[in-house]
Amino acid sequence: MITRLKALREGRAFGELLVASRFGLVGLAATAVHLAIVTLLIRAGLAPLLANLLAFLCAFGVSFCGHYFWTFRSSAGIASAVLRFFLIAVGGFLINSVLLALLLHWTSLGSTTCALIAVLVVPVLSFLASKFWGFAA
Repeated sequence: MITRLKALREGRAFGELLVASRFGLVGLAATAVHLAIVTLLIRAGLAPLLANLLAFLCAFGVSFCGHYFWTFRSSAGIASAVLRFFLIAVGGFLINSVLLALLLHWTSLGSTTCALIAVLVVPVLSFLASKFWGFAA
């Protein structure tokens, strides 16, 4: 039994699950930072769109550092990794928006269900893009 657990832990599937779990945890941390900062800035009197932009940039920093140093333990140059990850983040936002618009227009699903589908699809695509391009050496 112990050798089976050891083999599982050392296997490729376990490694991929670990990386995906780290990706999710970093994403949750970045989301919490974004929400906290946007809330504080709006309460401090900043315009909501400006507050959201500043919060996004802070959350992007948390997300990038978490993924670069922990999730993927990247050996890629930091400058190229930042640029690639920024493009992935912007691409994810655009895919999310387009997918949401398409679902709203072409299905009879409710708006919350459409948003949920879009929110669940984009992290999978972001993970794959980050793993195979954004943080690849």
